[in-house]
Amino acid sequence: MRSNNLASKITDGQGKLIEKLSQQNDRNTEIIEKFLEKNFKHSVSDLTMQEASRLIESLKKLQDNPEHSNPPPVTAKQIALLKRLQDGNERIEKLKQMLLKLKKDNINELTVPEASSVIDALISTKAGSNEERGKSPATEKQVKFLEKLYASENNRTVIEGYLARRRKKSLDELTRSEAGELLDSLVETTR
Repeated sequence: MRSNNLASKITDGQGKLIEKLSQQNDRNTEIIEKFLEKNFKHSVSDLTMQEASRLIESLKKLQDNPEHSNPPPVTAKQIALLKRLQDGNERIEKLKQMLLKLKKDNINELTVPEASSVIDALISTKAGSNEERGKSPATEKQVKFLEKLYASENNRTVIEGYLARRRKKSLDELTRSEAGELLDSLVETTR
């Protein structure tokens, strides 16, 4: 469960520091405006503590290294989380809107800061219903556990049969509910 502190409003100290940094040069002001736009915020006071911290960190990095203007590409962990967060129509729509606004065709084109913003927005968007969550991709934990179980000859037969019946080529293609169903059947065969 996420801490409420992460969703808390920006602190006075953070607000003052961002204001101070914005007055140092036009580039900082431009970065702050882009950050607000990408996070769907109207003003600095609308930021959460976490968002304000990320913005301050970005501004400080630029102070230390002005050439550091190209953020790194999205990480594999961020991509996996973004896939798991697509568990309902509201979140899927939100993701589509954000990708459109960021002028990206898919999540693989995001940068680390963009992916962080998208993840924050999706987490704050209502999760899908149980039915919708069942259609979302299997969790990383489910896939890793199934891969571990696949090492056993008996389990391998059950897993391969299940994948064939579902017309899936790999464990990564399973939905969350299919992975759960497969895990349940593996537990039953060991009894």
